[in-house]
Formats: sequence, C-alpha cells, structure tokens
Amino acid sequence: MNWLPGFLETCRRDHLCMTRHCTTCGGQAFLKRLRDRAAVEGDVVAASGARTAVGHGLIIGLLALEPADRHLVAAPGLAWVIEEARCRVDDEVVFESMLRGTTAGWIVARLQAMTIEAERRRALRRREFERRGRADRTRRRRRAWERRVRHQERLAAKRDRDRGLDEAMADYRARSPEARVRWLVERPGGFPLDRIPEELVPCDADLLMLTRAERRWLIAAIGGRRRAWRRLRNRLGRER
Repeated sequence: MNWLPGFLETCRRDHLCMTRHCTTCGGQAFLKRLRDRAAVEGDVVAASGARTAVGHGLIIGLLALEPADRHLVAAPGLAWVIEEARCRVDDEVVFESMLRGTTAGWIVARLQAMTIEAERRRALRRREFERRGRADRTRRRRRAWERRVRHQERLAAKRDRDRGLDEAMADYRARSPEARVRWLVERPGGFPLDRIPEELVPCDADLLMLTRAERRWLIAAIGGRRRAWRRLRNRLGRER
C-alpha cells in the first residue's frame, strides 16, 4: 500500500503547515516529518546516505500513486513532495522520464499547467492594476487641471467684478451729495454699500427729490448700518 496519500492526510489532520517557503514557519515541521518518513520508506542501507534514502522513498511514493489518487493534485503538500523528489534526482530529464505515463506524471503536468495559469492570472491582474493606476493618475491630473481652470476663471471673474466696482466707486465719488443720493437709489449692478467710506455717505444731502417709495427702498437698503448711514436713514424716515 502506498504510504504517500495516508501521510499527507495525517499531516493535514495534525494541522501541519505544508506551504513551501512559508514566511512564518518555513514548513519545517512538515519537511522534517516528510524526510523521516521517506527515509524509512526508501528502504536503503545507512551507508548509502540519508539523501539517497529520502529521494528513493519519495520516488517510490510518487510512482505508487494510482489514478484514484488524482484528487491529490489539490492536496496541500503534494507539490512540495514533488519538488523535494526533483531536487534529489541528479538529472531533470531522468526525473521526468521516470514519471512519464504515471499518475504522478499526470499530476506534475497538471501542477505545471496550474502554475502557468496562476502566473497568467497574476500578470493579468498586474496589467489591470497598472492600467487602473494610469487611469487614476490621468483622472487626478485632469481634475487638478479642471480645478486650476475653475480657479483661474474665478480669479478673472473677481478681477472683472472688482474693476467694475472701482469704476462705479470712482463715478460715485465724483458726484455731488444730491447726485450720490440718486446714485444710491439707482445703485448700478447692486453696488455693495459697505464699500462706500463713511466720509462719502451723503448725510447732509437735500432729500426732496426722492419719492416716498424711493425713501422706503433706501431705508430698507441701509438696514441696520450705523454712524453716517444711521444718520442718513433717520433723515429719510423723518422727511417724508
């Protein structure tokens, strides 16, 4: 009876790590148990050396695999057993020829195909990751460019708005007090009253030219502003 399937099942039940090159334990417990068991199954005299005994035992186990054991292709540790046996045969061609036409040979070919497929999927995921990375970088650059464009547009709009306010303020400054009151009533472009300095508020202007509706509108526009604006609002409220 072949020792290999039962050995792998026992190691699985014992929860041994059978991952080759495991970054935590290196699979040393499984490897030691495998070599000890293979040396026993190799049935080689001690004078021939442990390496020969282990390799012979591994080959015996692999060659004794039957078609019913093909399910072991997915068993943890079997790939490691094959690699351990491969390392103990001097010639790769000899190793392949020994397994050719056997269940072990089918398993080796299947594992190689699975390795190639896994590498293909990794390469595909890597290319997809790189493609997404390029797309993300392109998207970030486009968004940064759009933000810069919007910022420049806002700055340009602000400059135009400030230029218009400066021109309106210059026009207001050049007027007489009565003309300033009329200008406030008409307020071109919704000019903000807070930009008008205290000394330019027409508190002493003649308000007789204003209608009741214009007075009420100007009082509402002045709102709760203080100092010179309050004085102008009080005059607008009294002289109706």
